[in-house]
This record gives sequence, C-alpha cells and structure tokens, in this order.
Amino acid sequence: MRRTYRANIANGTGISATTATRWLSVLEQSYIVHRLGPDCKSFSKRVTKSPKFYFTDTGLACYLLGIRESGQLEYHLMRGSLFENLVLNRLRTSKLNSGESPDFSFWRDKNGLEIDLLVNFVSSDGRPLINAWEIKSGETASMSYFDNLVRWSPLAKDQLCKKGVIYAGEGSRHTEKGELLSYRGLDIRALQGE
Repeated sequence: MRRTYRANIANGTGISATTATRWLSVLEQSYIVHRLGPDCKSFSKRVTKSPKFYFTDTGLACYLLGIRESGQLEYHLMRGSLFENLVLNRLRTSKLNSGESPDFSFWRDKNGLEIDLLVNFVSSDGRPLINAWEIKSGETASMSYFDNLVRWSPLAKDQLCKKGVIYAGEGSRHTEKGELLSYRGLDIRALQGE
C-alpha cells in the first residue's frame, strides 16, 4: 500500500491524516510554508506524486531546528535542505514580484533519483520545455553535482532545454555537463527561457 505524505506526517506526529491535512492547509494559508508540486509527466512510470513543503522564512526553519548562530549551519545535518529552501524562496519571490506565478516543480522517482527544480515554460514556437536545476549547498564546485541531471536528462528527451546546478560557491560558468551558477546574484531570468 502506497503511503501519502499526509499519512507520513500523521504517523510521525501522532495525529490523524485529516488533521495533518488541515494543519498543512493552515500553514499554507498563513504563508508559513509553501508547496512545491511534483512533475508527474510520464518520464518514468515510478514517479513520486507527493509535494514538498518549504518554509517561507528560513530563519523560522532554523529557529525550529535549534539553530541560533550562523556558525551552527556549517556542519548541520539540515544544511543542504535549508540552502535549497533559501534558493527556492529567492526564485519564487523574484517571480511573484515580477507579477508572474512561479511554474516550478520537482521530479523524483521511486529509486531516489531527484531533480530539485524544474522550470516549465513554453518556447517561442509553442512547445512545452523544461529547464532542470540541482541545488547544492557546497561552496566548492564539483562535477558530481551534475550526476542526477546526467541520469535524468535522457528521460526528458526533447523537452529539456537547459540544465545546471545552483551552488553556494562563488563564480558561475558553463561546463560540459551544464551551467554552474552561484546563488549570489542569482536571477530568475538565468533559469528560464531558451
């Protein structure tokens, strides 16, 4: 039997799935968390269809994790997740501030292959296209950051337009595996379009 994210939250907190759904709804309506939906295109038959939730305020997320000083983040178990949350918030805010609705999603299969961010758009000739991005909290660039993108790219076939990694280091450059972008000065325009 396939368990839903609501059932996982309910079991982990000792509440019913109905209550978990209501609480998540209240958190979303209060702009405390926001949902990133899965891309359920049939790139693979075994995709995860549960959404991911991100805190609107990463400072609140850090507080709830007991992080009180920036130095604690350096080796914290949740560093990668918090960095991903920060980057997605920044991109989402940029999109909303420009008067557009973010057409973002993520993709994960049942084997754990995951692409952190898919930016969906329509080409100038009307074709649906995707730009795929991994988000890594490392400050030193590594070609291993591209591993999931390399494995996933054949599934996207002709829909994939651009792919790359957003990382915590300095300097952006083009590599043979895709774009490597620093989160510093990150502009939503670099992630979308052809």
